[in-house]
Amino acid sequence: MTDDDRPRYPATGLTSPTEHAGAPKIEHRLFSYISINWRAKPLVSRQTVIDLIASTATSTGLKVYARLDPHTYPTKLQITDQQMQAVNITGEEFHPDWNYTITKSVIKT
Repeated sequence: MTDDDRPRYPATGLTSPTEHAGAPKIEHRLFSYISINWRAKPLVSRQTVIDLIASTATSTGLKVYARLDPHTYPTKLQITDQQMQAVNITGEEFHPDWNYTITKSVIKT
């Protein structure tokens, strides 16, 4: 695993369900520009999608960075209770169930 492949910590997740009336509109704003950017363009490959996402920018200066992760990851892994408890997750003040930061943890087996 190279440095470019390693997860960046801390990793912060900021999400909001679309049905929440007070949810921030950043996701909608971002994806609406991405959709506008690839309108009427055939999405013939993963690289085409990445290139179109990465070329998205707004008049207010928002620029989007995207790259294809070529790795194959295992599916249907069973996570133990011990492994879940070892995750260092801290909820943010505003809606901690949607907004959180994960910091490195060491899992001892």
